[in-house]
Amino acid sequence: MRVAFGKVIITPENYMGIPLAGYTPITKCTGKLDDIYAHAVLIEDVALGNVNHRLLFISLDILKMSLLFGDYVKEQVQKYCHVAPNQILVHATHTHKAPDVTGEFGDLGGYPTVVKKIMCAGNKHDRYIVWITRRIVKLVNELIKNLTPCKIAWAREPIARPDIVINRRHTMRRSRPDVGVIAFRAVGDDHLLGFMMHFACHGTTLANFTTELSADWMGRAVARVGELSDGAIEAAYFSGPSGDLNPITTCGTDFEYLQQHINALVLGQRGTYKSTQRIGNAVGRQALQLAQSIPVEDFFPRITFQTFTKTFWVPMKDYSYFSKTWFQNTIIFLAKRYLLLKVAVTHEEPNFPGLALKHRGSDFSVYSTLSWIRITASSADGVTERELSILTAPGELFEDIGKYLRKRCPTGYKDTFVFQNTNDWMSYLFSKAEYMGQNGYETLPSFSPRAGETYREEMETLFAEVASRVNISYS
Repeated sequence: MRVAFGKVIITPENYMGIPLAGYTPITKCTGKLDDIYAHAVLIEDVALGNVNHRLLFISLDILKMSLLFGDYVKEQVQKYCHVAPNQILVHATHTHKAPDVTGEFGDLGGYPTVVKKIMCAGNKHDRYIVWITRRIVKLVNELIKNLTPCKIAWAREPIARPDIVINRRHTMRRSRPDVGVIAFRAVGDDHLLGFMMHFACHGTTLANFTTELSADWMGRAVARVGELSDGAIEAAYFSGPSGDLNPITTCGTDFEYLQQHINALVLGQRGTYKSTQRIGNAVGRQALQLAQSIPVEDFFPRITFQTFTKTFWVPMKDYSYFSKTWFQNTIIFLAKRYLLLKVAVTHEEPNFPGLALKHRGSDFSVYSTLSWIRITASSADGVTERELSILTAPGELFEDIGKYLRKRCPTGYKDTFVFQNTNDWMSYLFSKAEYMGQNGYETLPSFSPRAGETYREEMETLFAEVASRVNISYS
Protein backbone atom coordinates (compact mmCIF):
# COMPACT_ATOMS: atom_id res chain seq x y z
CA MET A 1 0.00 0.00 0.00
CA ARG A 2 1.00 3.62 -0.45
CA VAL A 3 -0.02 6.95 1.09
CA ALA A 4 0.42 10.68 0.47
CA PHE A 5 -0.43 13.71 2.62
CA GLY A 6 -0.90 17.26 1.42
CA LYS A 7 -2.60 20.58 2.04
CA VAL A 8 -3.52 23.78 0.23
CA ILE A 9 -4.61 27.16 1.56
CA ILE A 10 -8.29 27.98 0.98
CA THR A 11 -8.26 31.40 2.64
CA PRO A 12 -10.04 33.66 0.12
CA GLU A 13 -7.97 36.53 -1.20
CA ASN A 14 -10.73 39.01 -0.39
CA TYR A 15 -11.48 37.78 3.15
CA MET A 16 -11.66 41.27 4.67
CA GLY A 17 -15.30 42.25 5.18
CA ILE A 18 -16.85 38.90 4.27
CA PRO A 19 -19.44 37.29 6.61
CA LEU A 20 -18.12 34.58 8.92
CA ALA A 21 -20.31 31.50 9.24
CA GLY A 22 -21.34 29.95 12.54
CA TYR A 23 -22.88 32.55 14.84
CA THR A 24 -25.70 35.06 14.93
CA PRO A 25 -25.50 37.97 14.73
CA ILE A 26 -23.32 37.28 11.70
CA THR A 27 -20.02 39.10 12.01
CA LYS A 28 -17.84 40.80 9.38
CA CYS A 29 -14.30 39.49 9.01
CA THR A 30 -11.81 42.14 10.14
CA GLY A 31 -8.57 40.17 9.87
CA LYS A 32 -6.89 36.78 10.03
CA LEU A 33 -5.61 34.84 13.02
CA ASP A 34 -4.45 31.93 10.87
CA ASP A 35 -5.06 30.51 7.40
CA ILE A 36 -7.69 27.90 6.63
CA TYR A 37 -6.71 24.82 4.62
CA ALA A 38 -7.90 21.85 2.64
CA HIS A 39 -5.98 18.82 3.91
CA ALA A 40 -5.99 15.56 1.98
CA VAL A 41 -4.84 12.01 2.62
CA LEU A 42 -4.69 9.59 -0.31
CA ILE A 43 -4.37 5.85 0.35
CA GLU A 44 -3.70 3.43 -2.45
CA ASP A 45 -4.17 -0.32 -2.27
CA VAL A 46 -1.76 -1.91 -4.75
CA ALA A 47 -1.86 -5.58 -5.73
CA LEU A 48 0.58 -7.35 -8.09
CA GLY A 49 2.02 -4.02 -9.20
CA ASN A 50 -1.34 -2.71 -10.43
CA VAL A 51 -3.43 0.03 -8.84
CA ASN A 52 -6.37 -1.65 -7.20
CA HIS A 53 -8.31 0.99 -5.28
CA ARG A 54 -7.80 4.45 -3.83
CA LEU A 55 -9.30 6.09 -0.77
CA LEU A 56 -9.25 9.89 -0.59
CA PHE A 57 -9.95 11.76 2.64
CA ILE A 58 -10.41 15.54 2.34
CA SER A 59 -10.72 17.78 5.40
CA LEU A 60 -11.84 21.40 4.90
CA ASP A 61 -11.51 24.18 7.48
CA ILE A 62 -15.11 25.36 7.04
CA LEU A 63 -18.26 25.29 9.17
CA LYS A 64 -20.19 22.75 7.09
CA MET A 65 -21.03 21.81 3.51
CA SER A 66 -24.08 20.89 1.49
CA LEU A 67 -24.61 17.58 -0.28
CA LEU A 68 -24.29 19.35 -3.63
CA PHE A 69 -20.94 20.88 -2.62
CA GLY A 70 -19.57 17.50 -1.56
CA ASP A 71 -20.85 15.84 -4.73
CA TYR A 72 -19.30 18.59 -6.87
CA VAL A 73 -15.88 18.03 -5.29
CA LYS A 74 -16.19 14.29 -5.92
CA GLU A 75 -17.27 14.76 -9.54
CA GLN A 76 -14.35 17.05 -10.31
CA VAL A 77 -11.82 14.78 -8.59
CA GLN A 78 -13.19 11.82 -10.53
CA LYS A 79 -12.98 13.76 -13.79
CA TYR A 80 -9.42 15.00 -13.39
CA CYS A 81 -7.83 12.54 -10.94
CA HIS A 82 -9.68 9.29 -11.66
CA VAL A 83 -10.78 8.55 -8.10
CA ALA A 84 -14.32 7.15 -7.89
CA PRO A 85 -16.84 9.30 -5.95
CA ASN A 86 -17.71 6.51 -3.49
CA GLN A 87 -14.02 6.30 -2.59
CA ILE A 88 -13.88 9.99 -1.59
CA LEU A 89 -14.80 11.39 1.81
CA VAL A 90 -15.21 15.18 2.14
CA HIS A 91 -15.26 16.50 5.68
CA ALA A 92 -15.83 19.91 7.34
CA THR A 93 -13.85 20.53 10.53
CA HIS A 94 -16.62 22.86 11.79
CA THR A 95 -14.65 26.00 12.55
CA HIS A 96 -16.99 28.93 13.25
CA LYS A 97 -14.51 31.46 11.83
CA ALA A 98 -14.46 30.62 8.13
CA PRO A 99 -16.37 31.97 5.10
CA ASP A 100 -19.95 30.87 4.49
CA VAL A 101 -20.40 28.18 1.80
CA THR A 102 -24.00 27.08 2.45
CA GLY A 103 -25.87 30.34 1.95
CA GLU A 104 -27.60 31.03 5.26
CA PHE A 105 -24.68 33.13 6.57
CA GLY A 106 -24.24 34.98 3.28
CA ASP A 107 -25.30 38.41 4.57
CA LEU A 108 -24.47 40.32 7.73
CA GLY A 109 -27.22 40.49 10.32
CA GLY A 110 -28.98 38.58 13.06
CA TYR A 111 -31.29 35.58 13.24
CA PRO A 112 -33.87 37.10 10.85
CA THR A 113 -31.15 37.31 8.20
CA VAL A 114 -30.44 33.59 8.54
CA VAL A 115 -34.17 32.86 8.25
CA LYS A 116 -34.41 35.02 5.13
CA LYS A 117 -31.44 33.24 3.50
CA ILE A 118 -33.00 29.85 4.23
CA MET A 119 -36.29 31.06 2.74
CA CYS A 120 -34.80 32.51 -0.41
CA ALA A 121 -32.18 29.80 -0.96
CA GLY A 122 -29.51 30.88 -3.44
CA ASN A 123 -25.83 30.97 -2.57
CA LYS A 124 -23.66 34.00 -3.27
CA HIS A 125 -20.50 32.03 -2.71
CA ASP A 126 -20.63 29.48 -5.53
CA ARG A 127 -17.50 31.02 -7.12
CA TYR A 128 -15.61 30.45 -3.88
CA ILE A 129 -16.80 26.83 -3.85
CA VAL A 130 -15.60 26.32 -7.43
CA TRP A 131 -12.26 27.95 -6.54
CA ILE A 132 -11.80 25.64 -3.53
CA THR A 133 -12.64 22.61 -5.67
CA ARG A 134 -10.07 23.53 -8.32
CA ARG A 135 -7.41 23.81 -5.64
CA ILE A 136 -8.42 20.41 -4.26
CA VAL A 137 -8.15 18.84 -7.72
CA LYS A 138 -4.63 20.26 -8.13
CA LEU A 139 -3.71 18.98 -4.67
CA VAL A 140 -4.97 15.46 -5.39
CA ASN A 141 -2.97 15.28 -8.61
CA GLU A 142 0.14 16.18 -6.61
CA LEU A 143 -0.66 13.48 -4.06
CA ILE A 144 -0.90 10.86 -6.81
CA LYS A 145 2.64 11.76 -7.88
CA ASN A 146 3.97 11.60 -4.32
CA LEU A 147 2.52 8.30 -3.09
CA THR A 148 4.95 6.51 -0.75
CA PRO A 149 5.04 2.80 0.23
CA CYS A 150 3.76 2.54 3.77
CA LYS A 151 2.27 0.51 6.60
CA ILE A 152 -0.88 1.32 8.58
CA ALA A 153 -1.95 1.14 12.23
CA TRP A 154 -4.48 2.88 14.43
CA ALA A 155 -5.09 3.53 18.13
CA ARG A 156 -7.38 5.41 20.49
CA GLU A 157 -7.16 6.68 24.06
CA PRO A 158 -9.19 9.09 26.25
CA ILE A 159 -8.16 12.74 26.17
CA ALA A 160 -5.57 13.29 28.87
CA ARG A 161 -6.82 16.69 30.02
CA PRO A 162 -10.33 16.99 31.53
CA ASP A 163 -10.35 20.78 31.12
CA ILE A 164 -10.73 20.70 27.32
CA VAL A 165 -14.25 19.52 26.53
CA ILE A 166 -17.66 19.35 28.14
CA ASN A 167 -21.08 18.06 27.13
CA ARG A 168 -23.07 21.28 26.85
CA ARG A 169 -26.33 19.38 27.37
CA HIS A 170 -25.19 17.46 30.45
CA THR A 171 -22.57 19.41 32.36
CA MET A 172 -22.50 16.78 35.12
CA ARG A 173 -21.48 14.16 32.56
CA ARG A 174 -17.79 14.90 32.25
CA SER A 175 -17.17 13.78 28.72
CA ARG A 176 -13.71 12.50 27.78
CA PRO A 177 -13.83 11.69 24.07
CA ASP A 178 -11.11 9.51 22.62
CA VAL A 179 -8.15 10.95 20.79
CA GLY A 180 -7.74 8.66 17.81
CA VAL A 181 -5.10 8.29 15.11
CA ILE A 182 -4.84 6.34 11.87
CA ALA A 183 -1.09 6.35 11.38
CA PHE A 184 1.27 5.51 8.52
CA ARG A 185 4.94 4.51 8.67
CA ALA A 186 7.30 4.27 5.71
CA VAL A 187 8.33 0.88 4.42
CA GLY A 188 12.06 0.44 4.94
CA ASP A 189 13.18 2.72 7.75
CA ASP A 190 9.78 2.72 9.57
CA HIS A 191 9.74 6.49 10.13
CA LEU A 192 6.33 8.01 10.85
CA LEU A 193 4.99 9.68 7.69
CA GLY A 194 1.79 11.13 9.14
CA PHE A 195 -1.58 10.37 10.63
CA MET A 196 -5.27 11.21 10.51
CA MET A 197 -6.22 12.87 13.79
CA HIS A 198 -9.63 12.20 15.34
CA PHE A 199 -11.28 13.96 18.27
CA ALA A 200 -14.77 15.18 19.18
CA CYS A 201 -15.23 18.81 20.19
CA HIS A 202 -16.98 21.83 18.67
CA GLY A 203 -14.90 24.39 16.79
CA THR A 204 -15.98 27.25 19.03
CA THR A 205 -12.99 28.28 21.11
CA LEU A 206 -13.35 31.70 19.45
CA ALA A 207 -16.43 33.59 20.62
CA ASN A 208 -18.74 35.65 18.42
CA PHE A 209 -16.94 38.86 19.38
CA THR A 210 -13.79 37.50 17.69
CA THR A 211 -14.03 38.74 14.10
CA GLU A 212 -10.83 37.34 12.59
CA LEU A 213 -10.72 34.33 10.28
CA SER A 214 -9.31 31.11 11.79
CA ALA A 215 -9.29 27.31 11.55
CA ASP A 216 -9.90 27.33 15.34
CA TRP A 217 -8.36 24.73 17.66
CA MET A 218 -8.51 22.02 14.97
CA GLY A 219 -6.13 23.93 12.73
CA ARG A 220 -3.89 24.69 15.71
CA ALA A 221 -3.75 20.97 16.59
CA VAL A 222 -2.58 20.11 13.08
CA ALA A 223 -0.06 22.96 13.10
CA ARG A 224 1.26 21.80 16.48
CA VAL A 225 2.13 18.40 15.04
CA GLY A 226 4.27 20.12 12.42
CA GLU A 227 5.97 22.27 15.04
CA LEU A 228 6.79 19.38 17.37
CA SER A 229 8.14 17.22 14.52
CA ASP A 230 10.01 20.04 12.72
CA GLY A 231 7.74 19.50 9.72
CA ALA A 232 8.68 15.83 9.32
CA ILE A 233 5.27 14.40 10.23
CA GLU A 234 2.01 15.31 8.48
CA ALA A 235 -1.47 15.39 10.03
CA ALA A 236 -5.07 15.99 9.00
CA TYR A 237 -7.99 16.47 11.39
CA PHE A 238 -11.39 14.72 11.25
CA SER A 239 -14.06 15.45 13.86
CA GLY A 240 -15.89 12.83 15.89
CA PRO A 241 -19.48 13.13 17.24
CA SER A 242 -19.51 16.58 18.85
CA GLY A 243 -22.96 18.05 18.20
CA ASP A 244 -23.36 18.40 21.97
CA LEU A 245 -19.70 18.84 22.96
CA ASN A 246 -18.10 22.25 23.50
CA PRO A 247 -14.58 23.35 24.34
CA ILE A 248 -14.16 24.70 27.86
CA THR A 249 -13.00 28.27 27.42
CA THR A 250 -14.27 30.04 30.52
CA CYS A 251 -13.16 28.46 33.78
CA GLY A 252 -10.78 25.56 33.37
CA THR A 253 -11.87 22.46 35.31
CA ASP A 254 -14.30 24.27 37.64
CA PHE A 255 -17.38 22.26 36.63
CA GLU A 256 -19.27 23.43 39.71
CA TYR A 257 -18.92 27.00 38.48
CA LEU A 258 -20.29 25.96 35.12
CA GLN A 259 -23.37 24.47 36.71
CA GLN A 260 -24.08 27.40 38.98
CA HIS A 261 -23.42 30.32 36.64
CA ILE A 262 -23.77 29.25 33.03
CA ASN A 263 -27.30 28.23 32.12
CA ALA A 264 -27.11 28.08 28.33
CA LEU A 265 -26.64 25.34 25.76
CA VAL A 266 -23.60 27.10 24.27
CA LEU A 267 -22.06 27.74 27.72
CA GLY A 268 -21.41 31.39 27.02
CA GLN A 269 -18.53 30.71 24.56
CA ARG A 270 -16.21 33.47 25.73
CA GLY A 271 -12.97 32.06 24.40
CA THR A 272 -10.11 33.93 22.76
CA TYR A 273 -7.15 32.82 20.65
CA LYS A 274 -5.41 31.78 23.88
CA SER A 275 -8.16 29.15 24.28
CA THR A 276 -7.61 28.07 20.68
CA GLN A 277 -3.90 27.61 21.31
CA ARG A 278 -4.34 25.88 24.68
CA ILE A 279 -6.80 23.27 23.42
CA GLY A 280 -5.30 22.83 19.96
CA ASN A 281 -1.79 22.38 21.29
CA ALA A 282 -2.96 19.81 23.86
CA VAL A 283 -4.87 17.68 21.34
CA GLY A 284 -2.14 17.91 18.70
CA ARG A 285 0.57 16.94 21.18
CA GLN A 286 -1.37 13.95 22.51
CA ALA A 287 -2.29 12.75 19.01
CA LEU A 288 1.36 12.91 17.93
CA GLN A 289 2.52 11.04 21.04
CA LEU A 290 -0.16 8.41 20.48
CA ALA A 291 0.85 7.87 16.84
CA GLN A 292 4.51 7.62 17.84
CA SER A 293 3.73 5.16 20.64
CA ILE A 294 2.17 2.49 18.41
CA PRO A 295 4.75 -0.32 18.21
CA VAL A 296 6.34 -0.75 14.78
CA GLU A 297 5.34 -4.41 14.78
CA ASP A 298 1.65 -3.39 14.99
CA PHE A 299 1.75 -1.74 11.57
CA PHE A 300 0.39 -3.68 8.59
CA PRO A 301 1.85 -3.42 5.06
CA ARG A 302 -1.27 -4.56 3.19
CA ILE A 303 -4.91 -3.47 3.12
CA THR A 304 -8.12 -4.26 1.32
CA PHE A 305 -11.24 -2.20 1.74
CA GLN A 306 -14.87 -1.82 0.79
CA THR A 307 -16.93 1.37 0.83
CA PHE A 308 -20.63 0.87 1.46
CA THR A 309 -22.87 3.86 0.71
CA LYS A 310 -26.55 4.38 1.35
CA THR A 311 -29.03 7.14 0.51
CA PHE A 312 -31.66 7.77 3.15
CA TRP A 313 -34.64 10.07 3.60
CA VAL A 314 -35.81 12.04 6.64
CA PRO A 315 -39.43 13.23 6.74
CA MET A 316 -40.30 16.59 8.23
CA LYS A 317 -42.25 15.20 11.18
CA ASP A 318 -42.11 16.04 14.84
CA TYR A 319 -42.55 13.73 17.80
CA SER A 320 -45.67 13.75 19.95
CA TYR A 321 -44.67 15.23 23.27
CA PHE A 322 -45.36 18.10 25.62
CA SER A 323 -42.90 20.31 27.47
CA LYS A 324 -42.40 23.96 28.36
CA THR A 325 -40.93 24.62 24.90
CA TRP A 326 -43.50 22.57 22.98
CA PHE A 327 -45.47 25.62 21.81
CA GLN A 328 -42.38 27.45 20.56
CA ASN A 329 -41.05 24.38 18.75
CA THR A 330 -44.44 23.75 17.18
CA ILE A 331 -44.59 27.29 15.75
CA ILE A 332 -41.09 26.93 14.27
CA PHE A 333 -41.92 23.50 12.90
CA LEU A 334 -45.13 24.72 11.20
CA ALA A 335 -43.38 27.76 9.77
CA LYS A 336 -40.72 25.59 8.17
CA ARG A 337 -43.24 23.08 6.91
CA TYR A 338 -45.66 25.50 5.31
CA LEU A 339 -43.57 28.55 4.46
CA LEU A 340 -39.79 28.36 4.52
CA LEU A 341 -39.23 25.15 2.62
CA LYS A 342 -41.89 25.86 0.00
CA VAL A 343 -40.00 29.01 -0.91
CA ALA A 344 -36.62 27.28 -0.82
CA VAL A 345 -37.51 24.35 -3.07
CA THR A 346 -39.15 26.59 -5.69
CA HIS A 347 -36.32 29.10 -5.92
CA GLU A 348 -35.17 29.42 -9.52
CA GLU A 349 -31.41 29.53 -8.91
CA PRO A 350 -30.47 27.41 -5.89
CA ASN A 351 -26.72 27.34 -6.72
CA PHE A 352 -25.28 25.14 -3.93
CA PRO A 353 -28.35 24.87 -1.66
CA GLY A 354 -27.99 23.94 1.98
CA LEU A 355 -30.43 21.01 1.88
CA ALA A 356 -31.39 18.39 -0.70
CA LEU A 357 -35.19 18.58 -0.58
CA LYS A 358 -38.09 16.74 -2.12
CA HIS A 359 -41.76 17.54 -1.61
CA ARG A 360 -45.22 16.36 -2.58
CA GLY A 361 -47.86 18.86 -1.60
CA SER A 362 -47.20 19.81 2.00
CA ASP A 363 -45.07 16.73 2.71
CA PHE A 364 -41.34 17.43 2.78
CA SER A 365 -38.33 15.17 3.05
CA VAL A 366 -34.61 15.77 2.94
CA TYR A 367 -32.25 13.15 1.60
CA SER A 368 -28.60 12.53 2.29
CA THR A 369 -26.01 9.77 2.28
CA LEU A 370 -24.07 7.79 4.84
CA SER A 371 -21.00 5.64 4.29
CA TRP A 372 -19.21 2.78 5.97
CA ILE A 373 -15.57 2.30 4.97
CA ARG A 374 -14.39 -1.12 6.12
CA ILE A 375 -10.64 -1.65 5.97
CA THR A 376 -8.91 -4.98 6.50
CA ALA A 377 -5.20 -4.62 7.27
CA SER A 378 -2.96 -7.67 7.10
CA SER A 379 0.61 -8.77 7.57
CA ALA A 380 2.84 -9.47 4.59
CA ASP A 381 2.18 -13.21 4.86
CA GLY A 382 -1.55 -12.69 5.30
CA VAL A 383 -1.62 -14.58 8.60
CA THR A 384 -2.47 -11.65 10.90
CA GLU A 385 -5.41 -9.35 10.23
CA ARG A 386 -7.15 -6.44 11.91
CA GLU A 387 -10.27 -4.54 10.80
CA LEU A 388 -11.03 -0.82 10.95
CA SER A 389 -14.35 0.93 10.27
CA ILE A 390 -14.94 4.58 9.42
CA LEU A 391 -18.60 5.65 9.64
CA THR A 392 -19.78 8.99 8.24
CA ALA A 393 -22.55 11.24 9.55
CA PRO A 394 -24.06 14.06 7.42
CA GLY A 395 -24.45 16.52 10.27
CA GLU A 396 -23.56 17.27 13.88
CA LEU A 397 -23.91 13.93 15.60
CA PHE A 398 -24.54 13.76 19.34
CA GLU A 399 -22.17 11.83 21.58
CA ASP A 400 -24.68 9.16 22.65
CA ILE A 401 -25.53 8.06 19.09
CA GLY A 402 -21.87 8.01 18.15
CA LYS A 403 -21.00 5.72 21.05
CA TYR A 404 -24.00 3.50 20.33
CA LEU A 405 -23.01 2.98 16.69
CA ARG A 406 -19.41 2.24 17.61
CA LYS A 407 -20.67 -0.54 19.87
CA ARG A 408 -23.01 -1.88 17.19
CA CYS A 409 -20.49 -1.79 14.34
CA PRO A 410 -19.16 -5.26 13.42
CA THR A 411 -15.53 -4.17 13.89
CA GLY A 412 -16.18 -3.24 17.51
CA TYR A 413 -16.00 -0.12 19.64
CA LYS A 414 -12.23 0.25 19.72
CA ASP A 415 -11.76 -0.21 15.96
CA THR A 416 -14.57 2.08 14.80
CA PHE A 417 -14.18 5.79 14.01
CA VAL A 418 -17.16 8.08 13.37
CA PHE A 419 -16.60 11.21 11.24
CA GLN A 420 -19.37 13.80 11.51
CA ASN A 421 -20.05 16.69 9.08
CA THR A 422 -19.02 14.45 6.21
CA ASN A 423 -20.26 14.70 2.60
CA ASP A 424 -23.24 16.82 3.73
CA TRP A 425 -24.83 18.76 6.60
CA MET A 426 -28.53 18.03 6.94
CA SER A 427 -29.18 18.64 10.63
CA TYR A 428 -28.13 18.23 14.21
CA LEU A 429 -28.36 14.47 14.74
CA PHE A 430 -29.71 13.86 18.23
CA SER A 431 -31.69 11.03 19.81
CA LYS A 432 -35.38 11.12 20.64
CA ALA A 433 -34.50 11.04 24.33
CA GLU A 434 -32.26 14.11 23.98
CA TYR A 435 -34.92 16.01 22.06
CA MET A 436 -37.83 15.26 24.37
CA GLY A 437 -35.88 15.23 27.61
CA GLN A 438 -34.01 18.48 26.97
CA ASN A 439 -36.91 20.53 25.56
CA GLY A 440 -35.85 20.51 21.93
CA TYR A 441 -32.58 21.58 20.39
CA GLU A 442 -31.66 24.08 17.67
CA THR A 443 -35.09 23.69 16.13
CA LEU A 444 -34.67 26.25 13.36
CA PRO A 445 -31.47 25.02 11.65
CA SER A 446 -32.28 21.33 12.21
CA PHE A 447 -34.47 20.08 9.37
CA SER A 448 -36.34 17.52 11.43
CA PRO A 449 -36.13 16.32 15.04
CA ARG A 450 -36.28 12.78 13.62
CA ALA A 451 -33.02 13.15 11.67
CA GLY A 452 -30.78 11.65 14.37
CA GLU A 453 -32.93 8.59 15.01
CA THR A 454 -33.40 8.04 11.27
CA TYR A 455 -29.64 8.21 10.71
CA ARG A 456 -29.00 5.72 13.53
CA GLU A 457 -31.62 3.30 12.20
CA GLU A 458 -30.29 3.53 8.64
CA MET A 459 -26.72 2.89 9.74
CA GLU A 460 -27.82 -0.17 11.71
CA THR A 461 -29.78 -1.33 8.66
CA LEU A 462 -26.63 -0.99 6.58
CA PHE A 463 -24.73 -3.19 9.05
CA ALA A 464 -27.45 -5.84 8.73
CA GLU A 465 -27.64 -5.58 4.93
CA VAL A 466 -23.91 -6.02 4.51
CA ALA A 467 -23.93 -8.99 6.90
CA SER A 468 -26.77 -10.52 4.85
CA ARG A 469 -24.94 -9.75 1.59
CA VAL A 470 -27.73 -7.55 0.30
CA ASN A 471 -26.65 -5.81 -2.92
CA ILE A 472 -25.49 -2.45 -1.53
CA SER A 473 -23.59 0.03 -3.67
CA TYR A 474 -19.94 -0.47 -2.77
CA SER A 475 -16.43 -0.56 -4.19
